[in-house]
Amino acid sequence: MTGLLELRDSLTLPFILVMAAGGLYLTVYMRFFQFKYLLLGGKILTGALDWKGSRGKITPVDAFCAGSGATVLPGAIIGSAAAFAIAGPGVLPWIWIFAFLSMPLQYAASTLSLRFRAVTQSGSMLAGPALIIEKGLKARWLALVFSFLFIAASFFSGAGFTVFALHETIAAAGPSIPAITISLIGGVLLTLISLGGIRRIGWVSRYLFMAGLFLTLLSIVVLFYNIYIYSGRLTLQSGFFPAVWGSLGTAEYFSRANLMKYALATSVFLALTETGSGKASAIAGLVRTDFPAKQGLSALVPPFLEGPVVSSVIFFLAMRLEELFPGSSSQSSFFLTRIFTISPALPYLIIPAAASLFLTSMNSWMFSGYQTAHFIGGRKSGAAFQISFLIVLFAAGYLLHGDHSRFAEIVFLGTICSGMFVALFAVAALLLQAKTARTELRKYLDTGRVRYEISKDFYLLLMTALPKNLLSRLFGFLSMLRLPRFMMVPILQAFARVYQINLDEAELNLKDYPSLNKFFTRALREGARVVDAGERTIVSPVDGTVSQFGEITDGRMIQAKGIFYTMEDLLDCPEFAPEFVDGSYIVIYLSPQDYHRIHSPFMGNVKGYSYSPGKLFMVNQIAVNGLHGLFPKNERLTTYLETKNGMIAVVKVGATNVGKISVTYDTIQTNRWIRRSKTHRYDRQILMDRGQELGRFEMGSTVILLFQKNAMRFLPKIEEKFKVKFGQAIGEFTGKK
Repeated sequence: MTGLLELRDSLTLPFILVMAAGGLYLTVYMRFFQFKYLLLGGKILTGALDWKGSRGKITPVDAFCAGSGATVLPGAIIGSAAAFAIAGPGVLPWIWIFAFLSMPLQYAASTLSLRFRAVTQSGSMLAGPALIIEKGLKARWLALVFSFLFIAASFFSGAGFTVFALHETIAAAGPSIPAITISLIGGVLLTLISLGGIRRIGWVSRYLFMAGLFLTLLSIVVLFYNIYIYSGRLTLQSGFFPAVWGSLGTAEYFSRANLMKYALATSVFLALTETGSGKASAIAGLVRTDFPAKQGLSALVPPFLEGPVVSSVIFFLAMRLEELFPGSSSQSSFFLTRIFTISPALPYLIIPAAASLFLTSMNSWMFSGYQTAHFIGGRKSGAAFQISFLIVLFAAGYLLHGDHSRFAEIVFLGTICSGMFVALFAVAALLLQAKTARTELRKYLDTGRVRYEISKDFYLLLMTALPKNLLSRLFGFLSMLRLPRFMMVPILQAFARVYQINLDEAELNLKDYPSLNKFFTRALREGARVVDAGERTIVSPVDGTVSQFGEITDGRMIQAKGIFYTMEDLLDCPEFAPEFVDGSYIVIYLSPQDYHRIHSPFMGNVKGYSYSPGKLFMVNQIAVNGLHGLFPKNERLTTYLETKNGMIAVVKVGATNVGKISVTYDTIQTNRWIRRSKTHRYDRQILMDRGQELGRFEMGSTVILLFQKNAMRFLPKIEEKFKVKFGQAIGEFTGKK
């Protein structure tokens, strides 16, 4: 053990110097871009700027949850507690500084991983630091050295340390669960998850991380409440800021002994948060994106969460516990024993949170290690690694059982040392390719697609984070409530006044609508609209505003300037989509002011429909300009109408607060609790006359019409922001189809 301790201490200084120098160099070289693009990185992380037409396997949020989710919470929590135990509160400013300096390193790792990813002979994608070294530096021997070090780190961090940390958490809470049982359960779950490939890993990691995050936040709230009950007071600790920042101006703070102590504590924090390890970048390299720098910018977020956010909370909590229980900071279980003493209810929150997040960690280490082993010797080598990983996992559980405390120390120190070794190689490789990383950023920024305004970005982030489908169902439920007339009439009057609705066009008097839903879906009075009867005339199916129109070029359609989505992603229907290759489209936005029923744009026969479950983002101008691939992201119900002049697809796009979309020719409705994609083709005729009601929205949204190639042309008066009414001519068939 002495040798390991000496190795750790001898690695600390070069590790911390390389991390500091590398982070500082990239920060200056990239012109302090962390400050400017952190919020943009958060927006990219949500998937707001990505679209389904991009190449790749998983979404940015899946990559975040799989690659960094476990380090943002348990890694940062354990790392912060360990740093506090080693050096006290004075190390927190150093953790903040190195979190800031590690942001450009994380950016470069993710960007270059995408830049140099490869497709194997079997069609799978391969990414990670090994490919960055081989392709970027043309040094396969160095890539192989790194790969073997990375595999060793995955055994220590992904197998040994996760079992050790989870066992410590459970043991501190009281339940007697052997470590071998934990490793066996983990191995079975890992096998089931890994069989589904990276898509299943990303999907499972997302839900495990969300569950772990919720339980962790709830644990913190419960803990602070119980500290208040235990101590009889709840105040912002007066000594926190002086303890953290107050000694910075003293000579003693910068003494050699203190600096070495802070360097060791910071190194432990960085190693446990896997900074520079390359694990997250191996997964980020498989993200579905059209520019490598986009995923790189989203990698700015994890270091910020790990450093200034999580570490500050843990240090505050550690100081509070140290005040209540002097000497608790020296406990190897990082205050868990004291925490569970204060609140007997906490184990029921912390244990499932830890289990969710550590399973995520095992998952990501096993996959990134597989990627690295695949780089060394192909698929057989990757499979051999997976088997070896499971064997190490079981062995760790066995050796940690009973009185094998010495093995626990080896696992902990091995995790720290292997993390430092791997980071030294990875950071050096990133620095040698700093120019490529900056070029990729410039390439993305020069596209003109990057729009970042704090107020609008915050709005989009909020809309992304909120449970839109649940809120829309709730709004739909409330809109259907039948209130007494003396209550409902003022509500409807206020709604009509705010949105300037023309009540003279409504079929009924305002007092005759028993609910908001009935008013939203109101029919028009007879004669309020005249349907153009031209032989080849295509009429607007709704009241609304033309957002975009034109030709489908190379399968792509314009959402806003510089933002595209594909026809195939929009329809999500291989059976009908080929009909509209290189065709035409028009997008019509319905505001709350507009009439909400949808009508047939031409006479024809309903051949079928396709339903694509999705999110319910807003479809207003801010969302259209800020969320890439907005319409394919949202829930959609598409009617396929066969006319004598060719096929028409009437795509009804859901949006926030759209309780549901329904059609007149079938019982299918959207935004149900249980939803799955569906395509249905009718074996009977369902004839629709031009202007006949086709369906309805239960609030405003968007309708997109698709036409076949060369089948129609739009009228000259049609342009962006042109206000159309149902029944008004918007185009005509050419007769060429």
